[in-house]
Amino acid sequence: MIINADDYGMNANINKAVVHCFNNSLCTSATIMSNMPGFEEACSLSVENKFVEHLGMHLVINEGFPLTKRIVNFDKFCTKEGMLCFSRESPTISLNTSEKIALAEEIRAQIHRCRKNGIRISHIDSHHHVHVEWGIASVLIPIAKEEGIPYIRIARNIANSSNILKDVYKMIYNYRLKINNMSGTKYFGSIEEFFSYCDNNNNVDGLFEIMIHPQYIGDIMHLSGISDEKYLIDKIKEYQCNWKLTSFMELISRNAN
Repeated sequence: MIINADDYGMNANINKAVVHCFNNSLCTSATIMSNMPGFEEACSLSVENKFVEHLGMHLVINEGFPLTKRIVNFDKFCTKEGMLCFSRESPTISLNTSEKIALAEEIRAQIHRCRKNGIRISHIDSHHHVHVEWGIASVLIPIAKEEGIPYIRIARNIANSSNILKDVYKMIYNYRLKINNMSGTKYFGSIEEFFSYCDNNNNVDGLFEIMIHPQYIGDIMHLSGISDEKYLIDKIKEYQCNWKLTSFMELISRNAN
């Protein structure tokens, strides 16, 4: 399984927590937010703690300021004050040509800022899973290929769901990544969803990506915001005895050989 720490670079509390997770084998990769205030600190910490090779990019189009100018002209992406504000309240099936150009510029700028700071980018996911929107994916997938980024996070597929339409959409989206050779894992979900899935399925095989959101709240390190963080950490350690830990960078190396 791959355990990915999301939101790296958002702020100092999250950066500190992600470093703790790497140093204590609670994650194997992380995705960094290149437009957020803690980005430069996160880059330095990843070099100092020797996990810079295990960083992907956390695409952000719904929080903070953009890195490019054109995108601020579109209210789909930015407020009047110039803050990113893309919403998933209604599906984004397609974008017009101007919106595609503006989004493509912003995606490339976020990629290039990562690479300028020494981050190879082993994979891409996004803040609040905006990359799962069909119209966003239609812009992101070709750029990821062009930039040599091999993996994009699949849609969540291990959660209990009663929404058949959403489940069908996720299957189609994940198939889209698969035929583009960009789906590094078979399953994806939160750490709680992973535990529930394993507890309720006898024959579990295939590569899982598990998402965590580490942050320090005061002196306490949280992985997902549940009340009993010690229980969660102990359970991760327990599962690590039965599962092989890997990372997206290790997948890249394995496929190259």
